[in-house]
Amino acid sequence: VDPVHPTTRREARANPNPGPYTYGDPAVLAFLPNGDFLLGDGYWNSRIVKYDADGEFLMEWGELGDGPGQFDLVHGVAVDRDHRVYVGDRTNNRIQIFTEDGDYIEEWPDVSDPVGVYIDENEAVWVISGRLNRILKYNRDGELQYYLGAFGGTRGGFPGGLSRPHQLDVDQEGNLYVASWDGGWMSKLVPRPGADASKLVGRPLVLTN
Repeated sequence: VDPVHPTTRREARANPNPGPYTYGDPAVLAFLPNGDFLLGDGYWNSRIVKYDADGEFLMEWGELGDGPGQFDLVHGVAVDRDHRVYVGDRTNNRIQIFTEDGDYIEEWPDVSDPVGVYIDENEAVWVISGRLNRILKYNRDGELQYYLGAFGGTRGGFPGGLSRPHQLDVDQEGNLYVASWDGGWMSKLVPRPGADASKLVGRPLVLTN
């Protein structure tokens, strides 16, 4: 990406029709197997921007609103094996699903404060609810299967507790790491021996061509 393109918050706020390299606090990235990537430009702009592997602009979609294909704070993006794009439409409290080229497929309503979306190797869709301090497990049909997590206070809560969680990942041993934004800590959760695998967040889905 050309570093001379304007990317400051002030420039983005002042530009009601941002160009492909003018951002307003972008919150998330997700990659496609060919190297193309999607940028969730959600705080001041309400859109997904798609680039190729060299950072060249390809397309964008979205605008402020609560209708299909509209957003109010894009704060999570993930891609499944079929290249379906899951978007955490945070203030609208829903997940929207698109093709990789921005064609609207469906939405999952009533998902409280979806700040992050993570798809594991078993294709479970895990949604981080910042407001509920929970990690919600959905199947591909948008049906809630399970949830984990509880409020852990701020700046020193109980072990394993969450405080406005914002990001998660899983290592090769299956240990779960969760970053609590308001709490200011990172939690590491280790699976118990003999734990029910359906209730564990799996390792990340790896997309291949």
